[in-house]
Order: sequence, then structure tokens, then C-alpha cells
Amino acid sequence: MLTDRNVVLQSPRRLEPDDKRFLAVQHFSAVATYAPFHIIPLLVARQVSGPTNAAFYLVWVIGVTVAAVPQVLSQVLLSEASLSDAGRRVRVRRTLAANLSFAVVVWLASFVAAGPVLKILGSTYGDIAGIVPWILLSSVAWAVTTVCLTEARLARNGAATAWISGTLAVSSVLLSLVLIPVAAEWGAVFAWLIANVIGVVVGLWHTGRRIGMP
Repeated sequence: MLTDRNVVLQSPRRLEPDDKRFLAVQHFSAVATYAPFHIIPLLVARQVSGPTNAAFYLVWVIGVTVAAVPQVLSQVLLSEASLSDAGRRVRVRRTLAANLSFAVVVWLASFVAAGPVLKILGSTYGDIAGIVPWILLSSVAWAVTTVCLTEARLARNGAATAWISGTLAVSSVLLSLVLIPVAAEWGAVFAWLIANVIGVVVGLWHTGRRIGMP
């Protein structure tokens, strides 16, 4: 039977200021990263008819689903990496290769498969099939950006994490506000593509500075 002398009560560990800042940055990064996925379809819905919006949303979900795979690979493969620069450098290169291989294969396959598959669902879906490769091209860029984001989190580099995710979010929303009223679903696709290219540039710059990779 336990007595008071056998029981040691410990108060919960308080978060240090650095931990609070790190968690705050991670919450900001998560919101900033996922916000465009939800905001862009809403902006498109204001510009197009119901059937066209339904077709675009299906295609958009395909792109989001493909983009989720490199993100998961980044988290799994990089989670085992050493926190030293040398260990992360090797794992970053391997993860980039895996992510890009997957994203490029899916992107190339979309040129052949997107049209026939979407036409099965109806003419409206078939008409919008041409934007599928462009959305998936954004996923190729995202395959690189998500590695940079995961590496920055492992390094506990809040500034890099905030810059990468914040740049992607702000540029995608601002470009969408400009391009969607002009070209509806095509405007959304190119806004997302350009924002992802910007995200890649920012991500590689921060990652390259930290671990010495071009």
C-alpha cells in the first residue's frame, strides 16, 4: 500500500519562452500552409457557375490529395534525421529525390489520364481536364517546399518556417484575388502555381543557407 512518503507529486513542466515561440510559429505555419487550399476554391465559386465550380473543386481536391503525399513523406523520412547539419543534409537530399520522383510521375501521367477519366463523369468535367496538369505541376513545386518546411522545423528555425509558409500563403491569396476575377478557374490555377514557385525559391534559399545545399 502506498503512503504519502511513496508518492512524489510533480507539478507540470512550464513551457519556456523559446518553447512558446516555437509552438506559436508552428501554429502560424500550419494555418498559413493550409489556408490557401480552402480560400482559393471559395474565390473561384464566386466567379463561375455551379457545374463549373463542382468540376473545378473535384480537380482541386485531386491536386490537394497529390500534394499531401510529399508532405507525409517529408515528415516520415526527415523525422529520423540527425539534428546535425551533416545528418539533415543527407536526409534532405534523399527526401527531395523521393518527393520529386512521385510528384513528377503523377504530373506526367495526368497528361494521359486526366481527360479520359474526367470525361467519364460528364462533359463539364471533361472540359476542365486541361487544368489538371497545371495543378499537379504546382504539386511538383510543393514537393520541394514541404521538405524545406520540415527541415526548418527539425532545426527549430522559427524564422525560416514562418518565412516559407507565410510567403506561400500571402502570395497565393494575393495572386488569387488578382487573377481569379480575370480568368476564374485558370486564374486560380496559375495563382497557385506562381505562389508555389515563389515558395520553392524562399524555401531553398533558407535551407541552403543552413545546411549548405544548393
